[in-house]
Amino acid sequence: MRKNVLNNIRTYVLVLLITLASLFVQHTTAYAASGSTTLLNKVSTATANSPIRYNFSLSKKSDIVFTMKTNERIGSTISVKDPTHDTPLQTVYLSTVSENMQYIKELGIYKNSAKINLDAGDYVLELQFENDTNFDFTMEQVSSGAKLNASKLTITKGFTSQIKVVNGGTIKSCASSNKSVTTVTNKGKITAKKNGTATIKVKLTSGKTLFCKVTVVGNRFKAAKADIQDIPYNTTEMRAYSAAFDKKGNIVVKFMTVNNNYGTISGISNFKVTMKNSKKNTTAVYKKASFAASVPSYKSAAYTVTIPKSCLKTSKDKIDLQTSKFVISGKF
Repeated sequence: MRKNVLNNIRTYVLVLLITLASLFVQHTTAYAASGSTTLLNKVSTATANSPIRYNFSLSKKSDIVFTMKTNERIGSTISVKDPTHDTPLQTVYLSTVSENMQYIKELGIYKNSAKINLDAGDYVLELQFENDTNFDFTMEQVSSGAKLNASKLTITKGFTSQIKVVNGGTIKSCASSNKSVTTVTNKGKITAKKNGTATIKVKLTSGKTLFCKVTVVGNRFKAAKADIQDIPYNTTEMRAYSAAFDKKGNIVVKFMTVNNNYGTISGISNFKVTMKNSKKNTTAVYKKASFAASVPSYKSAAYTVTIPKSCLKTSKDKIDLQTSKFVISGKF
């Protein structure tokens, strides 16, 4: 009887610690998914190598996430079985050295997780632990609202992009409709091969199929030409609308100088062009003491500047002009 009382106390302590953990510790498991449905949540005491069984059902093919919390660092085995026989359909071992094993130091709780995919049907879930322990076990059905982080992408020839599944779901395989334009790995990394279009087909472990249309373009920057109505009154700005490499590896930048102010611009001193990539890292800087320009009041004019390849801070093949940002400054 005393042993039962102690076990009950240990269980209550575990429940209290896990409740506190949910309040104060961020849920960081690699398999966390928004919009998931809890199918099973059990807090109990287990005896070493003694199976604990629960029944559950799925109405549709789904990704299933298991989360195990214990107050000791121990391994456990999760088996999913058909109710009509004892042979496991799928087995997951939650190892003490798993990359998903987390230790919540402040509360002394260990947390581990895993994900599988199951067809619709009735199942028996079996838990087994290496040592006696108290545990909190949760089984969640991942939301079927999975989607890609982008349904359309424009990628520069010679560069790559990554597609990901958001709102739950796991990629099973990926394929390109036109491998001469793009290739894609089963992890969603797309490589742009030549100009054109292709559709990336993404199959999830849940059975759902998602699509992303990819357009591959040449390595050049394009934007709308700025005009008076695009900038505030009483201001003057310079904005790039085109950029491309010439045959020598220099970057030819075309820009608009918009003078939405009273007074003619008769020249630009301390002229500077800074180019940054999509990660906001500077890839080129060009400076000139003065730049010849003449723009009347409330008018705009187009100009061209060439950034010598000596001003590049990285090699040409690593500069994606299409996704670059140009900042042009100077004193009018």
